[in-house]
Amino acid sequence: MTVMANINLRSRTGYLHGQPTRKLSLEGAAASFKGQRESVSVTNLSKAGMLLETSAPLSVGEPLMILFPEGETCNASIVWAAETIFACEFEKALSIATIRKVQLQSPPEPRAEEEAATSETLGARIKRLRRERGFGVDHFASYIGVSRPTLWKWEKGTVSPRQNMVQTIAKALGVPEKELLYGSRPEVVRHDASQLAAFDVSSSVIASKKVEIAKLIGVDPNRVRILIET
Repeated sequence: MTVMANINLRSRTGYLHGQPTRKLSLEGAAASFKGQRESVSVTNLSKAGMLLETSAPLSVGEPLMILFPEGETCNASIVWAAETIFACEFEKALSIATIRKVQLQSPPEPRAEEEAATSETLGARIKRLRRERGFGVDHFASYIGVSRPTLWKWEKGTVSPRQNMVQTIAKALGVPEKELLYGSRPEVVRHDASQLAAFDVSSSVIASKKVEIAKLIGVDPNRVRILIET
């Protein structure tokens, strides 16, 4: 499960009036902060904590206020960091109800057949389609209304675009939203009833001819092979 979020980038970190100055607002929560912010991918949400992936300058020991859907909040702190991945621990355990509310905000998981369609990531697909259509990074970023660094992070896979931006990107690139998310699968060749009927007739004719040939030369019909060149 992945849920998108935003974190404020206030220069001052720590506590103010007993509350963390840096807030992380999950998708579906009413953000209560203004100014510069950074995108965050939230994964592995549990009662005790969650993993964050972001380029925001977080550090171990830093306090956060987590804003959940329907106005719920929870204080937390960063307990582990590795490059752009951070482990966040809650001060008190989340309820199952809160976790389910967050899960409702996550995009649907792709079906197995869609995952198998391509190993290309969403970011790589955006980059490929952008180039195929002759868009430069600056031009395309301006065209869809985002900054160059934001587009660069999407294409690198550092963060993922939110659902409303996926729709905007798909429209700008001229592809269906589903194709942008999962890629296009090879076309399956389907035969109509008349084609199948013709195939059945041909098969029966070939089978009868194999029997005739086998009788003429005195061998088992299973040893007769008929090659048709087209």
